[in-house]
Amino acid sequence: MRLHYEGPLPETVGFLLTETDMDVLAIGLACGFTSGSSFSRAFREHYGYSPRGGRRQTGE
Repeated sequence: MRLHYEGPLPETVGFLLTETDMDVLAIGLACGFTSGSSFSRAFREHYGYSPRGGRRQTGE
């Protein structure tokens, strides 16, 4: 599964990372990924940094 520029998934992932205290695995599973590693890989390919890196960039 890949993150796509179109559709709500990138917005949903961004919201969950910045506005909740859900861990990265829970966010990935909630968004339909089958593992934390598949979510992290797709996130990194789409954004160029890890989900944890994205959370750190927002000051979380």
